[in-house]
Amino acid sequence: MLDGPQAWKSDDNGEMYCRKSERELNTSAKMGLPGSVLPGTYERFVGYCLALYDALGRLGWQRLATRNRTDRLPDKILVESYPHAAWKSLGILPLPAKRKCRVSDLAEAYAALTSLLPIATSRPPNHNQMQAIVGGLPGLAIEQRNDSATMIVGQPPRQEGGFWREGYIAVPLPPRQRSRGWAR
Repeated sequence: MLDGPQAWKSDDNGEMYCRKSERELNTSAKMGLPGSVLPGTYERFVGYCLALYDALGRLGWQRLATRNRTDRLPDKILVESYPHAAWKSLGILPLPAKRKCRVSDLAEAYAALTSLLPIATSRPPNHNQMQAIVGGLPGLAIEQRNDSATMIVGQPPRQEGGFWREGYIAVPLPPRQRSRGWAR
């Protein structure tokens, strides 16, 4: 699970400035055509993410390329996450930005999360750990082939014009909505 964009927008996805998955989840950063990032302040982060996906790809990791639970998944799979949308998909208020997040915000989010799912930690998680926990939940569901615990949005990743384009983002589903399954 990686919290960051894996590819650029496809030329023909029907969206003006973003990937299909970004539109559906209303992500804060939007990947346009190669070299175009909105807002511009995300350019360094995006460059790092794209380079990381490519480096892991050279080491044998593959981007999640299907929503179909009957397809065989590779042993080394890269799945894009977006913790802000993960909180929302679970029906929990997303954490405030790290600089604005109070200890009480973390405690409330942790209590809400543990009331939904059997999660236990040895000590209260910090902001980064909370984001990693909620962002990583779809990875556990995918690994366990529990298609009812994850919603996968977007279009399959593909090479187009020498660049990776589109790609899926996975978010967890709360137990009460798990009949929705892999695809929306």
